[in-house]
Amino acid sequence: MTLYTTIQMIESGTTTTMYNHAQTPAKGLAYDVAKVLRAFDDAGMRTAFSVYFRERNRIVYQDDEQFISKLPGDLAGSLRRFLSASDLSEEGYFSVFHSLHEKYSSDPNSKVTVLLSPSNVQWVSDEFLLRTKEEATRTNSGIHIHLVESLYQKEFGMRTWGHTPVEHLDTLGFLGPEVSCAHSVWLTDQDIDILARTGASACRNPSSNLPSKMASRR
Repeated sequence: MTLYTTIQMIESGTTTTMYNHAQTPAKGLAYDVAKVLRAFDDAGMRTAFSVYFRERNRIVYQDDEQFISKLPGDLAGSLRRFLSASDLSEEGYFSVFHSLHEKYSSDPNSKVTVLLSPSNVQWVSDEFLLRTKEEATRTNSGIHIHLVESLYQKEFGMRTWGHTPVEHLDTLGFLGPEVSCAHSVWLTDQDIDILARTGASACRNPSSNLPSKMASRR
């Protein structure tokens, strides 16, 4: 995110944005976050900011090591190095969140609201989701999660739990008014009822999802 991009958003009439930061190499995460937030601050834009956490099924919808073990040795090695470069422990993630939350929540003039962000239900453990829920309650923070952006993610839920990802989150007691769900384009009617009942909201991304939805109907 650059200052120029932020100014373009303001020129289009956008004054508030939800920004979900990628889990970049751990050594450069603090620098990247500071740079993004500085751009928003310089532009005077209000921002709901989160760093996402992703710990499993990072390559395909399958255990990382199971998939890597089937690759040729040189490719497997380079992929392991790539993944390890962006490894962020659970404790490290919550440390980053606490640092940002304390910094911006204590400033009455801050235009930044810091959110927690499990990347998606298939990319984190149930234990991480439950810890995230507890942290959100304790710090009075919001949670931002990607959800059923693709048909594959919907089918992952059916294959893994025997029901949709939304139903799984509901079973865990994860959903609530503090939870915003990005994309959410493969919801069932029952999923929509669950989101309505729990007060969770869907954040649509038309430019991101329109091509995939169009392709699926051809």
